[in-house]
Amino acid sequence: MSVSLVIVVALSTSAALVGMRILQKGMVAHRHTRAVDRRLAMLASESNTESLQELSAFEIAVRGLARLSLLISRDLPSQSRLIREAGIFAHGAVRRYLALRIALPAVVAPICLAFSTTVGLPPERAAVFTAGLVLIGYFGPALVLRRLAGLRRRRVFCELPFFLDSVKLLLQSGASLELALRQIARMDTAAIPEIRRTLPYLLEDLDQGKSYDLAFDRWVEKLAAPDAEELVGLMLQSVRHGTELTPMLEQFIQEQIERRLANARETAGKRSVSLTVIMVAFFLPPLMAIMGAPAVIDIARTILR
Repeated sequence: MSVSLVIVVALSTSAALVGMRILQKGMVAHRHTRAVDRRLAMLASESNTESLQELSAFEIAVRGLARLSLLISRDLPSQSRLIREAGIFAHGAVRRYLALRIALPAVVAPICLAFSTTVGLPPERAAVFTAGLVLIGYFGPALVLRRLAGLRRRRVFCELPFFLDSVKLLLQSGASLELALRQIARMDTAAIPEIRRTLPYLLEDLDQGKSYDLAFDRWVEKLAAPDAEELVGLMLQSVRHGTELTPMLEQFIQEQIERRLANARETAGKRSVSLTVIMVAFFLPPLMAIMGAPAVIDIARTILR
């Protein structure tokens, strides 16, 4: 019974995830279609204010669930920051994430109760099973986002040296900082996909007339890398005071190299300790048994005689 229960739960979860992915893609396509239709209607002067302000039933439900989630968590800034760190910059992503944290438990609870009744689980086990999946549905999206944020932070950390070298080369060729960033954003390279994905947002803020301080602060939030704030501080210092960025950038790159070497040495030291523990735990007992087996056998033969 337990094996079949696990199989059914796994298949149901997989089907639910696939269905949610298909639904999400369909809603995104529908929303894009509605946006294009509204823009075309505005250009054709055939739209009215009421139709432009009209929200679909899905968007109204998302807004309501997001407000309910905020009443429970009351921590909108940290959740918004977590979504940006995970690399999700779409408009309305915060509302959809907050709504998902409420919608998942609301959908999972009746399904779990119906499933428990169908397979004939005792009420206590059914309650524990339902409560566990409801908690997973509520805290699961946050855990997934933290995992995605950690993976993206590592990717940005790996892409940063090539990005810094590109900026330094463009600055040495006579380009300004903004022109260098625009050139990197137009580069067709797969070496820095995560950093290049954030550059259009920075350039869009600059094109809209936002100050350098605000634009670069928003860019730091999207990068979400440990060294991004220090790098942006150097860039802002160069923009404000007109100082040359190349020497400071070279010093920053050298510090990055030394820091990465220190991290590599630390990782190597930790792995050597782990290998020592593994050798002591798994290789030493068989070795002692092999070395002591002849003596033990001779003593046993003597005693038996």
